[in-house]
Amino acid sequence: MAVAAARAAKDARKRAKQRCADERKALLGSIFQKYDDAKDGLMTKDQVGLAIFEKIGELPSTEELDFVFLVADQQPKDGKINLQEFSEAVNAYECYLEDFRNPDNDFSKLFDELDTDDSGGLNKEQLRNLLERYSSEGQVKDEDVEDVMRQADLGGDGEINRIELKLALAMWFQKMCTLLQYERHTEAS
Repeated sequence: MAVAAARAAKDARKRAKQRCADERKALLGSIFQKYDDAKDGLMTKDQVGLAIFEKIGELPSTEELDFVFLVADQQPKDGKINLQEFSEAVNAYECYLEDFRNPDNDFSKLFDELDTDDSGGLNKEQLRNLLERYSSEGQVKDEDVEDVMRQADLGGDGEINRIELKLALAMWFQKMCTLLQYERHTEAS
């Protein structure tokens, strides 16, 4: 009896989760259709900004919209996005809002602490300071800073902005994990 009740509860949660996903998909589809002025299944950056505003209630800044569009415009990169890419754009913007719009969030605090010149972006020296905080070896080589900058600076402006901070950290942690694995492998040999 208890097993059947647990299974029924699990199934109900699964159905509720699927219902929420379906409702979100339908809502995004409806918003997409509303802003797809040409009715060709594609939206421009300006249309995406307005559609995000309708969904979230906040108009993304130019920098935020550029980043979200850069992440979402994949197949092909033609300056327009389809419905699936729009869904990814909304998800990316929602994640950004959760992580950086709240000044009390850990990522916001970290970025503000590192952005010592209040430029809104981390230059190579500020990026080095970030990487050294999370380095097992203390000092970080110039080539490592360059590598992380090249991979994480999606906007190509030579700085790591708020949106790119998580990517820079992910790149660095991946590099550090790979290095640790290599060191363990060579010690074992």
